[in-house]
Amino acid sequence: MTKREIRSQILVERRRIPPLMLEQRSGIIRKKLMKEPVWKNAGSIFCYVSLADEVVTIPLIQAAWAEGKKVAVPRCEGRDMVFITLTSFDCLAPGIHGIPEPVGGTTEENDAALIIMPGVAFDVNRHRVGYGGGFYDRYLEAHPDNPTAAVAFDFSVLTEVPSGPDDKRPDLIVTDRRIIR
Repeated sequence: MTKREIRSQILVERRRIPPLMLEQRSGIIRKKLMKEPVWKNAGSIFCYVSLADEVVTIPLIQAAWAEGKKVAVPRCEGRDMVFITLTSFDCLAPGIHGIPEPVGGTTEENDAALIIMPGVAFDVNRHRVGYGGGFYDRYLEAHPDNPTAAVAFDFSVLTEVPSGPDDKRPDLIVTDRRIIR
């Protein structure tokens, strides 16, 4: 299947998840991620703000704050992405494709920050099919030292997905059923 076909199939499956199940599965993923050394050792977390049918990241961001971690969230600026320090959800507004982004704020650069990556689909070798904009791939090309983790529902992990030389893989994928390293 092509990336486009995979996106279409997985996005349909994600929309079918009842809200309560989405919250429960997201909670399982959050607890697993927070037990990982990559989370425990991170002083800063760079995390996307989830949309309606994605792994819910708001409680993950709140947990990072509760642990005294600095949090930054992405904002798209043209074809690039920067991470902006987040201290409150009040400064978020819909950005590109309706994704919540900070309005104003300070750009955060930290090569030790754990980057929580979104994705539509993954495979058992940690290849990732994103939403098609290449924002994370370009950011990670410029920041290769950051540790990365993807959070995903287990049904979105396939045997194999197409990948190219510019596609960046997360260091680990945390799902509601397993962790792929």
